[in-house]
Order: sequence, then C-alpha cells, then structure tokens
Amino acid sequence: MKQSFSIGFNQYERTAQAYPALLCTLPIFALISVWLPNAMNIATALSSLGFSAAITMLMMQWGRRLGRKIEAEGELGSSVTVAILRHDGEKLSPLVRARYHECFRAHGIVLPTKAEQDHDPQGSDAAFDAAISWLREKTRDEKKFFLIHSENRSYGFRRNLLGLKKIGIAVLIISIIINVTLMIYEGDANGLNEAAAALLLFQIFGCALWIWLVNPAFVRDASQCYGVRLLAACEVLATKEGRVSKSAAKSNPRH
Repeated sequence: MKQSFSIGFNQYERTAQAYPALLCTLPIFALISVWLPNAMNIATALSSLGFSAAITMLMMQWGRRLGRKIEAEGELGSSVTVAILRHDGEKLSPLVRARYHECFRAHGIVLPTKAEQDHDPQGSDAAFDAAISWLREKTRDEKKFFLIHSENRSYGFRRNLLGLKKIGIAVLIISIIINVTLMIYEGDANGLNEAAAALLLFQIFGCALWIWLVNPAFVRDASQCYGVRLLAACEVLATKEGRVSKSAAKSNPRH
C-alpha cells in the first residue's frame, strides 16, 4: 500500500502536499466505508479509485497554492529565516550568529553590519535573503543534509495544512451532518448505529484538531525549526572550507 502510494511522488510531495490533501478527504471516505460497506463492486471500486486519486491531486495543488498564499501574507518561510539571521535575531546566540555570518563572508557573500541593518532594514533583509537562497542551493543534497530536508517537509506539511483548514473543517461539518442524519433515519434499520457513533466521535475529534491545533503558531514553529536547521549548515560548509584551505596550504607550502 505504501509503495503503491509512493509512485509518482517524491518524499516532499508525499509529506507536504499529499498528506494534507488526504486529511481533508478522509472524512468522506470514512463516511462511505461506514454507510456503504457492501456497495463496492469491481467497477465502482475502480471508478472510486480514479475519483479519489483525482480529488487528492486537486487538493494537493489547491493546498499548495493556499499554503504559499499564507506564507506570503504571514511572514513565514524565508522571512522567518531572515529574522533569525539578523543581528538582533532571538533564535541564535551572538557567537553562533557571528560564526554563520563569517561562513557567508568566507564564501564571498557580504552581509550588512549591525549599523547598516539599523540604517537600512529593508536592504539588509534583501541581503540576508540572498544569502539564505545561496545556502539553500548548497544544501540540495538530501543525503548529506537529511535533517534540513526533514524540517522542510514538516514545515511544508503544516503550511499546506493551514492553507486547507477552512476546507477541512467544511468537509468535516458536512460529513457530521450526513452521518447524524443517517443515524436518525437509517441507523436502526441497518444496524450501523455503533459504527456511526464511533465515526461521529472521530469526526468531532478531527474537527477539534483542525480548529485548535492548525493555526499560524503551529506553522511558525516548524518554520523556525527549519530556519535554524538550515543556518546550521554553515558549520558544515565552514568545516569543509577549512579542510580545503588546509589541503591547499599543504600542497603549496611556503619557501
């Protein structure tokens, strides 16, 4: 099952895009599985499979678009990492931040000083953002920088989940109304009240999670974790640079 679902999706697409989409559509399929357990034959199973795949793809793209919109409006993603890299950032100690700035300078990337940042905040943020873009390109290798990509997937999942929040709650409310209506009019006749009651608890719990857990703070926390982990790659790049310099010095000794 897991292997078949993985076809056509990389790890980021599965975690950040497919899983939020599935969480949105899950109440629909749970409702069908309780109330129409014997209505599936080969033809309907195949058509339902195609329909669910199409809905999932649509929700993936929709969630990605809404997530990007929230990212732009809520100062998430790159802007959070920029805030961490600033001279007055709160997530790093001054010594660690100074090491990171030195790493960028060692690679020819000039960052603004504290005075320059105070004088021109917008220009300084643009410089910090350019440095972060450079760092992202240097850390594309998922095997070497597994933790960075893991945090990025977590952030993408939460961001897209927040983007789909209204849709997810709407789907749950509609499924709750349908489930309760069927319990009243069809439950006793079909002997499905116990399963429907369990489904109702699942629906209410899911609705509570959407309302209270999925919020901007939930996304910002993941964004900050990703930013800190991404900047920590400076330590790796600085070490690598130091080794290269030492090797060069050995191969070209002074006389």
